[in-house]
Amino acid sequence: MSFIAETRARRTGRLALGLLMLLAARSASATVLYDGTVIPDAPDWIRFVPPPFASDSLGPDGVTLDTTFANALQAGYARLDQTLDSADGFRLSFSVSLASESHGSADRAGFSVIVLDSVGRGLELGFWANEVWAQNAGFTHGEGASWDTSGFTDYDLVFSGATYALLADGAPLLSGALRDYSAFGAPYTLSNFLFFGDDTSSARAEVTLASVSLTGVPEPATGALLVGAFGVLALRPRRRRV
Repeated sequence: MSFIAETRARRTGRLALGLLMLLAARSASATVLYDGTVIPDAPDWIRFVPPPFASDSLGPDGVTLDTTFANALQAGYARLDQTLDSADGFRLSFSVSLASESHGSADRAGFSVIVLDSVGRGLELGFWANEVWAQNAGFTHGEGASWDTSGFTDYDLVFSGATYALLADGAPLLSGALRDYSAFGAPYTLSNFLFFGDDTSSARAEVTLASVSLTGVPEPATGALLVGAFGVLALRPRRRRV
């Protein structure tokens, strides 16, 4: 076997192993954190929707959170009772539709998802009408990818070791390193923390959250395997959910 052929064979093997790991994670039993049938609230969720200008309502597709009255509004849902162990690996799946979003800064988004693992490392994702992107540790616009967020999208956010990968409707969207935001204080000093909502006074949005679930990634859940899986999935064409 030639050197080039052998290199390709090894690379294909690593990618295939990574893909199998991610597919195994998808088939593992998921813990449902939100199913869209109620407004997220106590005892499982911490609901912060200050009236009268921020609002939420329950519809057939889930809870709709609205902060479009003013950029200054902040609202959302947090949760702290789950274990998010990046060393073992986990997958957070959520379904979201963004009806509208506007922002007064290129570093802010009207809808964000924050995930902090068991040692406080994690990721904040910003959602615009046409892009999903990651907040850098200094809260500036990090890696991003074009995506139409106006329809419901099933997102899979996989943490493995010190890395993450984000898939949208099964297609790879973003990947990179986990961040440490703790220098900015609470809630970024918390561990095992989830947040869905508008956490900035520089943007606004109307968003519907339909579901949230958590799945452990079977061993071995190393960063190398995660990148391998992401590489294989990158060969697939992207699709949009109808």
